[in-house]
Amino acid sequence: KSMEQQQKMILAGVAALGLVGLIWYKSQGQQVAGEKSLHDRLGGKAAIQAVIDIAIPALRKDPELEAFFAKMPLEYHKKMQFKFFTTALGGPKIYDGASMKAAHKGKGITVRHFELVCEYVVKALQELKVEESLIAEVGKALGPLVDE
Repeated sequence: KSMEQQQKMILAGVAALGLVGLIWYKSQGQQVAGEKSLHDRLGGKAAIQAVIDIAIPALRKDPELEAFFAKMPLEYHKKMQFKFFTTALGGPKIYDGASMKAAHKGKGITVRHFELVCEYVVKALQELKVEESLIAEVGKALGPLVDE
């Protein structure tokens, strides 16, 4: 093969590796430089707090969920969820609690419970008039956590 063909093959290989790297990087919940995070596109700290202020008190009253939170003070619950959602949606890495797996171990939490919590988050986002496309992105960000 000529030197020019070899250079083209090398460039094609580098480009392919770069694309694979970009796909992997984005799949890890990271942003590409200059791209706004989902956290920021939702409205940042104030928007996350608004979602928490609506969703958490409501889900704590749900008959299928209330037992999980009976001994947890509301303000502590809201504070931890604010930190969790901020971090999970690409905002500052402020969540300092246990992993979802560790926090939920032995508590009898099922997929149904996870889905209920997600429903309350979606309802809060809808109440706040968040665009459906952003709500779908929140679902994609949180969906993989169902196994934890």
